[in-house]
Amino acid sequence: MNTQKKMNHKGKLQEFFFFSLESSIKEQNISLSDGVKFYLMNLLSLKGNNLSDKKVSIADLYLNALNEARKANRINLLKEVGDLSIIKTGAFPGSGSRIMKSKYYRDMGIMGYGETYLYTQNDIYYDLSINYDLCIDAIHGVMIMSIKDDILGLHRFWEKTKSRAAKNRLGKLGFLEMKGVSA
Repeated sequence: MNTQKKMNHKGKLQEFFFFSLESSIKEQNISLSDGVKFYLMNLLSLKGNNLSDKKVSIADLYLNALNEARKANRINLLKEVGDLSIIKTGAFPGSGSRIMKSKYYRDMGIMGYGETYLYTQNDIYYDLSINYDLCIDAIHGVMIMSIKDDILGLHRFWEKTKSRAAKNRLGKLGFLEMKGVSA
């Protein structure tokens, strides 16, 4: 693929994730800063495909970060712990091993972003850390948009992830009873 086509594809992918993420956030009435939205959009469009194929252990990344002498390398490794965790939990919830449940990835993601904030004092990492669950809900919303009218697929996704977005969508479609949501 030539450079022009790659740039055009990259732009369309970013546009898709921007609008999908905005729709997900609006539909779920989630409050996230513009910085967090932009970070998630970039993470989904630029790194999502690469991270999903990595056969790297988040625990190994974290241990490498703790043992890293150079501060810049430690920060990059901690940030990667957060990024890999949020992608695995949000975009690929079934890809984790059966031993490592989503709570493990959640805890590692919060810790990775939290420690990145402590080293950098960059508020985006603080926001990602304290709003981790809302970020996952926003990413889940993007994922369920691709399910469209597959009610069984949507229900399986909800059972596996306990995603608020999936639950709300099922409720709006009349397949779950929910307080405050009418079909």
